[in-house]
Amino acid sequence: MTEYTGKYLCKVDAKGRVMLPASLLKQFEEGKRDHFILNRSLFTSCIDLYTTDSWKQRTDDIRKLDPYDPENDRFIRQFYGSAVHLDLDSVNRMLIPRSLVELVGITTEVLFSANLENFEMWSPAVYDQVHGTSDPNAFHSLAAKVMKGIRNSGS
Repeated sequence: MTEYTGKYLCKVDAKGRVMLPASLLKQFEEGKRDHFILNRSLFTSCIDLYTTDSWKQRTDDIRKLDPYDPENDRFIRQFYGSAVHLDLDSVNRMLIPRSLVELVGITTEVLFSANLENFEMWSPAVYDQVHGTSDPNAFHSLAAKVMKGIRNSGS
């Protein structure tokens, strides 16, 4: 399983294309750097960028849902309805679909932020609203809260 790291601020051109920086692309396995799946995030106002492998993992999880349950059926339809397969062009640009750009408020820049097994694509202003804080101890407090007891959990 791959874990990604870092944040990358990139320009978006008038057509909605963004060039992925080499330092971001290097994190993807050879042969898996040119095809991605984009989808709206489940819980935040950003776009999730999946490799084909991470998309397959997500799909495997969703296949476990009972499609005859009306809520599951509605979720499956909405989740897959907003997903888009795309290929990078010859200069490592991706065309972000207008529907996703408008959904998350991306304009002239996009912030790629690692989220363990995938990257998220944010409007920098929205990212700052959600994650930004003027309290230098906020991350320390969050880390202490969520990581409490992890060493003694038997792993």
